[in-house]
Amino acid sequence: MSGTYPTSKDEPTLVDRSDNAPIGVDYNRGANYVNKDTNDIVPTSQTETKPPTPPPASTDTPKFDGNEHTSSSSIESSTPDAPAVPDIEPESTSDIDPVPDVDLVPDVDPVPDVDPVPDVDTEPDVAPEPDVDIEPDVDIDIDLGGGIIGCTTAYFLTRHPLYKPDRDSITLLEATKIAGGASGKAGGLLALWAYPGAIVPLSFRLHEELAREHGGSERWGYRRVHAGQLSAVGRGKGWKKGEGISLEKRKNEAVAEGRLRAARIPSGLDWFDAGCLRGYSEMGDPGTTAQVHPYQFTTAMAELAAEKGLKIVIGKVGEIGQENGEVRSVTYTSAEGETKSLSATDVVIAAGPWTKSVYPTAPISALRAHSVTIRPSKPISAFAIFTEIRLGGTTVSPEIYARPNDEAYCCGEGDTLVELPAISADVKIDPKRCQDIIDHVGSISDELRDGEVLVRQACYLPNVEGPASGPLIGPTGVKGLFMAAGHTCWGIQNGPGTGKLMSEFIFDGKATSAKVRSLDPRNVL
Repeated sequence: MSGTYPTSKDEPTLVDRSDNAPIGVDYNRGANYVNKDTNDIVPTSQTETKPPTPPPASTDTPKFDGNEHTSSSSIESSTPDAPAVPDIEPESTSDIDPVPDVDLVPDVDPVPDVDPVPDVDTEPDVAPEPDVDIEPDVDIDIDLGGGIIGCTTAYFLTRHPLYKPDRDSITLLEATKIAGGASGKAGGLLALWAYPGAIVPLSFRLHEELAREHGGSERWGYRRVHAGQLSAVGRGKGWKKGEGISLEKRKNEAVAEGRLRAARIPSGLDWFDAGCLRGYSEMGDPGTTAQVHPYQFTTAMAELAAEKGLKIVIGKVGEIGQENGEVRSVTYTSAEGETKSLSATDVVIAAGPWTKSVYPTAPISALRAHSVTIRPSKPISAFAIFTEIRLGGTTVSPEIYARPNDEAYCCGEGDTLVELPAISADVKIDPKRCQDIIDHVGSISDELRDGEVLVRQACYLPNVEGPASGPLIGPTGVKGLFMAAGHTCWGIQNGPGTGKLMSEFIFDGKATSAKVRSLDPRNVL
């Protein structure tokens, strides 16, 4: 059967066919309705689109007879008095005009709630430059000390990627002259078997790179060498010049050759007397050992740094000024005796054995060492020799380094008989100790004993007291104050590595080229 919703007040109750429960009429959702009286399905199209008609003004409206279909138009024509058109207009409007119900503009208008402009586009929140720009407007770095550590630090500061010559000021403050202390009077031996292991590989590699970049072979005598320990019996003081025979003079004799083989002496050591030698053990070969002329190398580092903006000031440090736990200045006495002050953001104490005069609690002591340089009577091969010479009732241990400029560097044992003077220019030389070195090396080599003594000198080496296993490299605990001191006899070897690390501490805030936590000054200060 077909039919429409009744329009009379006697319209039957419609129920949901699924459970036969009475429900109200839903014109929008299209529920499945049936006519309860006839049990016929009311078409979905009618239930979805036909709105209920309000009760008629008259009770004479024809009743739904269940047998014939009467369209809406026939109903309206049969009831001329019913206000059909006005009734349909608002009903149709209520049926198809969903705007009041679904218009979400007032509820979801994001402008006041999600517009991010007031939250993030404000000067305090989006102006991070003062917080993230780690480069200061003016970076003023001062190296205290014109030795190898201060000069290599200056060099690597001027080569750091963040260094800007038009912004950063780097000053090297030295009391007397560049390389006036141990850095100008050391042996200049470089070795992968040196110590401490934390920085030796880095520094040994940097030596090679510096020599390659700046012509170090010609400029500061960089070359690879052999190193070994030589045991010998020295000729006493009664020995006269010409009585001994060097390996060069006897190298073709069977006796000399037998002694060479028995003692396992390298053939290059022909400048030692065959009758004196007892044994040789290699400590390093050209793959692990090299040398430089320390004075030439140290001054070259200062010159190369000066080419990039380093300022060198001669003056004795008086005080490091601090404010609120930060470095602010350095006071010094100039060569003319005037008291002056330099502003500073970062200060590197690289004063070697004089570190305590700048930082009194630093555990740095001083050991005096004497040395001589000799021009041998004939050229000698590229060896660094550590000797043990039995001489009379004692054993002496001078070191002998052959240099490429036709000289031999020879040094003896250290002493603490004389206190450290105020400046390197006042170091006292003991002539007897220098003569002892000459006699000791001459007791096993004609070439050295017959050679010309060029220099007699003394210097002080910085040693770290207590349990520390190496130099002190890094921050001190005072913001902007760093320490690089206590390198003992390996200052030339470890100078480039230390300078590189100090430039990283200052510009990067941490060491990146090597792990040097064990060398942190704060471990002992």
